[in-house]
Amino acid sequence: MNKIILFSILFLSTFSLVAQNEKITVGITYFTYPSYRERNYVEQINEIVANEFVKAGRFTVVDRTKLQAIKAEQELQKTEDFLDSKVIEQGKTLGAKYIVTGQLVSVATTSSYSVEFKKYQYSASILVSVKLIDVETSEVVQAETFGRGSSNASVEGGFFKQLMNSSCDVAGNGNSTDEALRNAMTNLSCGLKNWIKRVFPTMVSVVEVQETHKKKGAVKILIAGGSGIGLSTRKELSIIEFLKVVVDGNELIRKKEIGKVEVIKVEDENFAICEVKEGGIEIKDRIDKGIVLKAFVK
Repeated sequence: MNKIILFSILFLSTFSLVAQNEKITVGITYFTYPSYRERNYVEQINEIVANEFVKAGRFTVVDRTKLQAIKAEQELQKTEDFLDSKVIEQGKTLGAKYIVTGQLVSVATTSSYSVEFKKYQYSASILVSVKLIDVETSEVVQAETFGRGSSNASVEGGFFKQLMNSSCDVAGNGNSTDEALRNAMTNLSCGLKNWIKRVFPTMVSVVEVQETHKKKGAVKILIAGGSGIGLSTRKELSIIEFLKVVVDGNELIRKKEIGKVEVIKVEDENFAICEVKEGGIEIKDRIDKGIVLKAFVK
């Protein structure tokens, strides 16, 4: 029960930070690998990890040239854990809040002859483990393995766990080994994108109802998030209400989705106007009562 309460507190702190459009500084170390064969793929995997954080638009990625010393030691030792203390120390000096580290576990390719298509078909599997380390506490706050075919992640709260229900975590297929490997890397990129969304959910405040309808309730709303967090037109968001629930004498925070909206205009870095697609009556009712609502960016 204490873990659930702690998660709620940490979660609320996270979206408060994002709501102020402050970027989170992340350091990415060079991943380890089991043998020389896998070494050829590590650079590409590191680029994929860095690119997904950059594309999210909410992170400052530490210049990896400053981690060259750590990279050299990783290549010598080829182990995942021995450098954690050095990674954390280096992260602190670079101003990082989190360090992303990991290991390329294996790369496997197979081929089989298709009688139906009368040609060989190829498949590639890339198994990668990723850890997220909190620099302040030196604790591993998240760990995920990609390439298994299904996610082994676990996060309190079913609503946000739905983010990982995707078809990204599958093998890459193609008409050649190279094509299968490229598709496997694409699937890894997709899985990392979903993982970042789940671990760092973007929450912004609903500022006001800008247009109403007698029967539909809220028709347009203003939210405190814009280009600064990567919003663009046609982006879909969920409107969330936070309810305090007492369970066994403990006060918990329950996240309840009450509506869906779509961005129709990004005003600037800090604001956007959304059209209400579902839950207009509920949204207007909560705002009229002064209840705080958050828009969750999918």
